[in-house]
Amino acid sequence: MTKQAIHRALVSIWLVCGLAGAMAQQSTKPTPPNYQRYEVHQSFQGSAYFKDDNIWIYNREFADTFGMPLSGVAGLKGAAAAAFRVETMNYRNCGFGGQDDRCMTVTLPMLDIYIDENKTPLPWATEQQADWLGEHSSVRWLHQAINSPRGWRSGAMMPPPKDSIPNSTYRDYWGSLRPHIDAKTKQELVWYINDGSDRVKDLTNNGGNNYLILLAYRRKTLDGLTVLSFQLGTSATPGSPRELTLRLQAPRPILEPSVEPHVRVVLPSSFVEAMKALGQTKKDADKNFYRSLFKPPSEINSDGKSLITQ
Repeated sequence: MTKQAIHRALVSIWLVCGLAGAMAQQSTKPTPPNYQRYEVHQSFQGSAYFKDDNIWIYNREFADTFGMPLSGVAGLKGAAAAAFRVETMNYRNCGFGGQDDRCMTVTLPMLDIYIDENKTPLPWATEQQADWLGEHSSVRWLHQAINSPRGWRSGAMMPPPKDSIPNSTYRDYWGSLRPHIDAKTKQELVWYINDGSDRVKDLTNNGGNNYLILLAYRRKTLDGLTVLSFQLGTSATPGSPRELTLRLQAPRPILEPSVEPHVRVVLPSSFVEAMKALGQTKKDADKNFYRSLFKPPSEINSDGKSLITQ
């Protein structure tokens, strides 16, 4: 065998081995069965099925992993995916107009954020892998005078992380888990959102809605992603921003606007507009309920037009 033939043979072997190695690396992440892919189990197959009411945005890797439609891939920053919905709670608001049976459904806007901590590590204050607020379960109704977990059941102020410098935000707001801390300064970290403005310095100008309530978390669980569940306040839609920016930081943004946050997640305008549209449906339903509480005068039709002819 000539030197050229030997060289060609070695090159061929090297190429085959390299291709096999690349294929082995790609196959380390198993592909889910077809029936588990989102586009399959969320399409009508001729029988009843559970329809997802969330609106989604995600990156290409998330779409490939779960079989999500590519139409949901957009410029999401700092997270792998986000899902928004308006949830009906396990209780009603009753007693309107002095009548026990005049009740309205209570709904809250919820936002789930999926974070790959290999790319965006979160500063945890504890080794606890998951937590949730009991206020959003039947535990809410079980009152006891003593030995009740502080804040966990009632949604009142939870204790700060152990050995941390408490964040002053919690003097004004409550009803949130508090699992984050700056490892160096020991300052407690809080989630904020710019639902009233696009400008960083205005992050807290819209009152309590700019403080994000963390309802639950589970670390590195779904395909290794950490899931954070937030409540966006009583309003089902954000305010004026073209983009929504979630920030995890120690001081209030309006007091220290130049401080770089520990974590920043940016939801693009296309997703924000979809959130507004979904939330507006809830606002319209609330408006119709409040109108129903007040009967118009007998000389006025329900459409507001006078019954008296001129």
